[in-house]
Amino acid sequence: PLALTLSSNPVYAGCGDPQIFIDSYPPIGTVDSGPNNPNDDVFGHVTGNYENLAVACYIKVPNSRDGKECWWVKPFYNQPETPIDANGNYSCDIATDRYDPNGEDEFATDIRTYLIDKNSNPWPASQKEPSWYCAETSHLDNAMSGKYYDMKEVDRTSNSCGQ
Repeated sequence: PLALTLSSNPVYAGCGDPQIFIDSYPPIGTVDSGPNNPNDDVFGHVTGNYENLAVACYIKVPNSRDGKECWWVKPFYNQPETPIDANGNYSCDIATDRYDPNGEDEFATDIRTYLIDKNSNPWPASQKEPSWYCAETSHLDNAMSGKYYDMKEVDRTSNSCGQ
């Protein structure tokens, strides 16, 4: 059996490099079901030492603004980090367009979750139109380069997980 030594430092779900997993997500076409309703949430877990880490969730909506694909940070631009609980679990509301009359969250084809440092800004610094809170794939990839520990992506059109 594994013995734990108690110390002033908390013991987390594991040791070593942290990894993030997407356990479940709503099907494409799921509409915003209101605050505190888990029907439109992504659920996942983290392994390894995740002390001082958080999750950044993004959804990709094709033809979102001016016919471009857009990655939107979730749940909100001003709330870009999703906390990880003591058991290593997280949930992120990805359909929050009740706050945007032009929202198209239900059409999101892809979901990405990044494992990042707490209190880091997971949004592209080069974003020129923050009122849209939208980044093209290349901008998101460049912005997140070197800033995350692990990333997972799911394609809701084919139900396949990217690694």
